[in-house]
Amino acid sequence: MFRNFQKATDLNKKIFEPDYLSRTHGQESVDVLNQDPEVKTFHRTPHIRNQQKLQTYINYQKKEKVKDESGRISFAVNIDIGNWEAHINELVSKIPDEFLFCSRMDTLQYVRRHILGMSQPQLYIKVKGAWTGGHEENLRFRAANLNHGPAPSEWNAVGSKDSSRLRNEVRDIYDVDIYKKEGLWFSDTDFCLAKKIPVV
Repeated sequence: MFRNFQKATDLNKKIFEPDYLSRTHGQESVDVLNQDPEVKTFHRTPHIRNQQKLQTYINYQKKEKVKDESGRISFAVNIDIGNWEAHINELVSKIPDEFLFCSRMDTLQYVRRHILGMSQPQLYIKVKGAWTGGHEENLRFRAANLNHGPAPSEWNAVGSKDSSRLRNEVRDIYDVDIYKKEGLWFSDTDFCLAKKIPVV
């Protein structure tokens, strides 16, 4: 984990702020997940996916009360910024080559088509309580996540050498295959710690 990335690299954070995105790309359609923010278990209520204008989601994000009548929230996901020239140029100019998509140090530079979120960056816009379901990274490659704030974002990971044990524990206790239910579950780290499965 690297802290103070913006200060260290002089990243222009302004172009990633919601108001700026609303002005420059507000009419683009984005995927929005409606999800339960409260439950932490391997039996999650599935996401409900729909599309809306980016500007509409950003207006929702500004609301004081973001939960609907059933207590669910919305989360804008997988926003393809590959054609957002200002944002791509800013990332390319500030992120070190060892973390940069399609840099001279990235083996994915040789793929014929971009892999969203891997060889081409994506943007996620959250409200408090939004969660990304547990999943294995594409092709088991590394992924870099840059939080633009203002609030912190928590990420947890289990190493590949321990993932089979986690899968077996969850299958035995919950009758859930975490590989077949990718993205639909979110475990409390206490589960891994109780089973002595290293988590970072």
